[in-house]
Amino acid sequence: MSFLYEHEQQRREVEELHRLAMDALREAQYATMERLLERAAATAERLDDLPLLIEERSWLAEARRMQGKDAQALSTYTWLIGLATGPTQSQQLRDKDTLQYLAQAFMNFTLCGYFLTLPLEQLLRVVSDGLDWLERVGQPNWAAGLRLRRGLFFKAQQRWQEARQEMEVALALKRRHPEAPGYNLSGHLLQLADLLCQEQVRAYAETISLAEEALVTANSNTYDYQWAYKVLAYAHLGLHEYKAALQAAQQSFALSHSIQVSVSITNAYQVLGKIYRAAGRLSDAASAAAHQWRWALQVGRVDGINEMLIDCIRLRLLQTREACGLSLENEELPAVLLAMSNWKLAQRRLASARRLIQRARPFASQFDQASGNHSAQDELAALDIQIDQLIALLVKNETH
Repeated sequence: MSFLYEHEQQRREVEELHRLAMDALREAQYATMERLLERAAATAERLDDLPLLIEERSWLAEARRMQGKDAQALSTYTWLIGLATGPTQSQQLRDKDTLQYLAQAFMNFTLCGYFLTLPLEQLLRVVSDGLDWLERVGQPNWAAGLRLRRGLFFKAQQRWQEARQEMEVALALKRRHPEAPGYNLSGHLLQLADLLCQEQVRAYAETISLAEEALVTANSNTYDYQWAYKVLAYAHLGLHEYKAALQAAQQSFALSHSIQVSVSITNAYQVLGKIYRAAGRLSDAASAAAHQWRWALQVGRVDGINEMLIDCIRLRLLQTREACGLSLENEELPAVLLAMSNWKLAQRRLASARRLIQRARPFASQFDQASGNHSAQDELAALDIQIDQLIALLVKNETH
């Protein structure tokens, strides 16, 4: 009798901790959510209830993933995929809720794997495995999340048209089957908007439309709003509408500090820095870059550190042009510099840019190795050429 009473008490404890964790999720308080779910999962483990344990561990992995704790989350998703595909337990796990958690494990494994720079071809195979598994368990209508993941990997491989097609299919599936596990509708809207905002696509009007829809979509949360304003900032920046871009970026920045996601804070400083650079406000850009540096290193993701270093190199090049009395908008270099140019400051800026290039190379190489292309290293090479050209101009003027 006492055993049954204790068992029921533990189950009620799990339910209460889970309820509090979901309250934290709605406020994007992911660290709080993680602490609550650690206790819930530990208690669920003692109850010999595998579906309940799957539920609590799935949400715990989500809380960790949202904080950039990708390696910890990945181990849980590996366990869940093992349950889904194992010959014994997979036959026992047939209720719809459990199947949803297992389906999401395939999606989130690939997402964490991407940030841990696992090879994209390996991650694309996991996507295919997940789609095959959905067919086997009779849930092909849940394919939106995995189709979106495939589109994101095509984007990383710079297969722009294929990426757009996959994301548009994923969005259409999500609209038809909103109950499908994975991203909410806002997530699908904003991932497509992110793609359309890329310099290689430049569909800025469509980007703005998708982001604005996300802002008024039911079930959007604080994280979605922060993301939507960031996307709007980039779209307006692409249109050279600096005032509107800055207003959206400031909204994103304010929201990023109200949620417990370090990656969002990093991204908020990044977009502010890009707007300030484009508007010629280099002092403000330098301040944003310093904060971006700190947060990117704290998060520790290869892609974030690589982007942060490239942003800092671009800032150093603009600061060099400023010290040389050159236009910040026109990249063409004159034959000679003005006598009033601050050559010594320009030399220090270029030396700093060169050091940043060296620091960025291993991150760019690691990122490219996973993506199967050379885009990050090519970008560094192009920046290196700009450094060489400015150094040559300074040397030429010193000899005259």
